[in-house]
Amino acid sequence: MARKTSIPWPAAPLAPGYLLRFVDLRPHVRLSRQTVLTLEQAGRFPRPVRFGPRCTLWRSADVIKWLNDPEHYRTPPLVESRHGR
Repeated sequence: MARKTSIPWPAAPLAPGYLLRFVDLRPHVRLSRQTVLTLEQAGRFPRPVRFGPRCTLWRSADVIKWLNDPEHYRTPPLVESRHGR
């Protein structure tokens, strides 16, 4: 039998200009880590900002855009660097 986990409802609405950890993001999106990862890879969820191998954050402004229309949200294409990095 699957384990049921309790996801708390958000205490306040999201405001642009913040970086969110997954524990801060989850009450707003109500998705599992694996679902978020799958949607990210498909370009249907905002790309995270990586601050190292164990620190992943999402821009609240990007998440707000996704929440406004999750069905039609697409991440903008990455811009290639001309410096070869």
